[in-house]
Amino acid sequence: MKGKHLLAIGIISLVIVLLFTVFNSSMHIMTRNVRAAFSRRGTARHRTFESAVAIATDVVVAEFVAQRPFGQRTTEFEFIVHERIFGNAADTIFVYLDDSELTVTFIDNEQQFTRNTQYLLTLIKLADVYSPFHDDAFMFLSDLTLDLNNPSRSTMHNEPLWRHSRIDFGSRFLTRRSIISYVSALPWNPSPTWVFITSSYLEDIIDGSPNVLVVEINEPTRLADVGTPIDTISTDIYFTTVVEVLKGDMQIGDVVEIVFFAGTVFPGETHIVSVAPVSTASQNPYFQQFTSRHSLHSPDQLDEIVSIINGNTP
Repeated sequence: MKGKHLLAIGIISLVIVLLFTVFNSSMHIMTRNVRAAFSRRGTARHRTFESAVAIATDVVVAEFVAQRPFGQRTTEFEFIVHERIFGNAADTIFVYLDDSELTVTFIDNEQQFTRNTQYLLTLIKLADVYSPFHDDAFMFLSDLTLDLNNPSRSTMHNEPLWRHSRIDFGSRFLTRRSIISYVSALPWNPSPTWVFITSSYLEDIIDGSPNVLVVEINEPTRLADVGTPIDTISTDIYFTTVVEVLKGDMQIGDVVEIVFFAGTVFPGETHIVSVAPVSTASQNPYFQQFTSRHSLHSPDQLDEIVSIINGNTP
């Protein structure tokens, strides 16, 4: 009996140790994930209003028009731009926000923006030639809602904006014009961003592209994934061999990886492309992307393209 009793105690002790080990491991994973989540948002959560202005690609005074679902998990916000403080935003812009970020960014603001109200927006230009978004697409730099009609209602990080700025946005003496004057005088030093060509005119595309190549399509390095969410556009990446250099510093025979819209080219075909190095730290010349959404050209356009490059267009 004593032996059985000791055996039972041993089994119970082993179970306790195993449960503790599993619990400890689970807590470690949970803590790691929580820390990672806070790390991803940490910089944004501690950003001040002034620092947001400094790194924005565009700072504008804009009137809210509408918001609508876009794809499966994105919300599109439409604004009319009344004044450009920094940047060259179009007259009408579209700002995109992942719905998972929407619940975090505006947790205390069920109605984020109201019509007939002007806001000061700090934005980052979305420069992805392969995206399905409007050409004049942006993302919100921070969870900032600066209501120029009523500055005291402005928030950042779901707190009153004055807590994150050197200016007292709670003051009843603060005016729309004084806010704009203050922001206009702030330092502005955004990181350079590559902007693709939005024109569909062949001459604009050829003139604005650093490389115009005749390439033969070889084997793919990555084909479009099945079931890609409709918030994005599927792309294929192919190895290509340069057959002729119409413009740029590439050499005949160079093997170049190029990103194409999915299903538009196939091995063995020959096409003309207007491309630029993918924006990476290394600026690898052998990995190229389209300079516009109309950068895949038919071989039948060769003479016209050569004329444009030689400056013989009317």
